Amino acid sequence: MVLGINMEIKLIPKEDLRDFWKIQKQYLKKYSFDCVRKDYSKNKNLYVGCYKQQELIGIAHGFVKKNMVILSGIAVKHEYWKKGIGAKLLSFFEKQAKKTGKKKITIGAANFPIDVVGFYEKSGYKVVKRYKKYTIVEKEI
Repeated sequence: MVLGINMEIKLIPKEDLRDFWKIQKQYLKKYSFDCVRKDYSKNKNLYVGCYKQQELIGIAHGFVKKNMVILSGIAVKHEYWKKGIGAKLLSFFEKQAKKTGKKKITIGAANFPIDVVGFYEKSGYKVVKRYKKYTIVEKEI
C-alpha cells in the first residue's frame, strides 16, 4: 500500500527486525530481541511496517489466539504522529488478519499516557471492557 511520496506500508521482512525492535521497545512493551525473533517466526504475516524511503517509521504487529487475532500494538515514530500513518497501519494489519480466517481482532488499548481508544473507535472497534490502565476493544473482520 503506497501512502504518498516515498511512503509504503508492507509486511516487515526478517532483515528489518532489529529496526522493528527499536521502535517496539521505545513505544510499546519492552521485549528482548530474541523474543521478537521467535514471535516473528510464528506470526510474520502480522508484522506490518510503514517505510519512508528505506526507513522504518511505524509498526503494527500481532498474533493469532484461538478464534481471534490479537493486535499487540501500533507505534509510529514521534516525528510522524498525526499524519494518518497509524490508521493506514491498522487498515493493512486488518487485511492481513482477515487472511488468517479468524473473524475478530482484539486489542488492549492503553488509557494513558495517551488514551487511544478513540483512535480505534474511529476505525469501527467497539469497547468490550474498561480497566484502569487499558480498554479492550474488538472488531469483526
